[in-house]
Amino acid sequence: MRVARALAKGTPVSTISYDRGIGFDGVYPPRRFRQAMAEAAACGAIPVIKGTEYVERGVFTLLTAAEYAPQREAIGHYHRWLESHAELYREWEPAAFVGLLYPGDTLWQQWPTVAPIFFGAAQTLTAAGIPWRVIQDTDDCSGLDLILDARPGAKSQPGGFPRRVGRPSSEPALWARSPWLRNRVQATILRLYRAYFESPFARRWFDRMGMVRFFTQSPYFRLPPEPWQQALLRMLEPLSGPRVEAKNPVLLEVWQNFRKGTKALHLVNYADVPQEVRVKVGEKARARLLTPDGEGKELEGQELSFTLDIYAVILLSG
Repeated sequence: MRVARALAKGTPVSTISYDRGIGFDGVYPPRRFRQAMAEAAACGAIPVIKGTEYVERGVFTLLTAAEYAPQREAIGHYHRWLESHAELYREWEPAAFVGLLYPGDTLWQQWPTVAPIFFGAAQTLTAAGIPWRVIQDTDDCSGLDLILDARPGAKSQPGGFPRRVGRPSSEPALWARSPWLRNRVQATILRLYRAYFESPFARRWFDRMGMVRFFTQSPYFRLPPEPWQQALLRMLEPLSGPRVEAKNPVLLEVWQNFRKGTKALHLVNYADVPQEVRVKVGEKARARLLTPDGEGKELEGQELSFTLDIYAVILLSG
């Protein structure tokens, strides 16, 4: 969503969520629907809920079926809360202090080399509770503490913003060292991809083999190895802006309303149960906590601690 938002340049971005792909997902529990809606809202996107393509006990079903009333009630509750708090999503600009430089055409031209670095850094920052935003070479970099550059051969750049490069391994993969093998593999994948959309027979065979899952279950949707995560996080210290600490991953998105001079921290709990979180805001502040999952409250201090169910917005003042 952050990549799409950066490339869209103000055009609204909408999302629709899958775990494994069309025809492989059952109807999600109510909490999963709320998490998907919260994640989209926190990232400045429009959450769209699909009502079809679910498979239960080998049969396609619809979200409108009677047994899924709890899911519809959960979705409706979040829609009503988002509508009644629309001011939280107007006139706000992303204010994360870590920038992840979008590699541009290099991302797809050198996918085996660049994608693991780019997406690995993104996943590591998210899981560590560090807010970040995707930037391009022509973007305004004011407010950033540093910029991470995943492009091969990137060097430190002048201008006050260090550009750091992280690599999951110093030894390139076999197909990165062999253009012939890489080209053959990529050509085969492209033919299979086209066949899935052009041939009903191929589509049935691919679905039966579960091959669609290779997209959503690929390494680019997972955290990189622990040593690589720790190496990247050590490189980021010290950080001055807000960050969140919790036992399980929590998304933190930072927005600023320049007209009002206020900041909003959006938090999404990816865990299956509520958990205690601690938000480090960097300086003593008064805050108002808003959440669709219970009553809001007032907070104060350099560290704000509370129980996060699924979604919360912290409005900072002073």
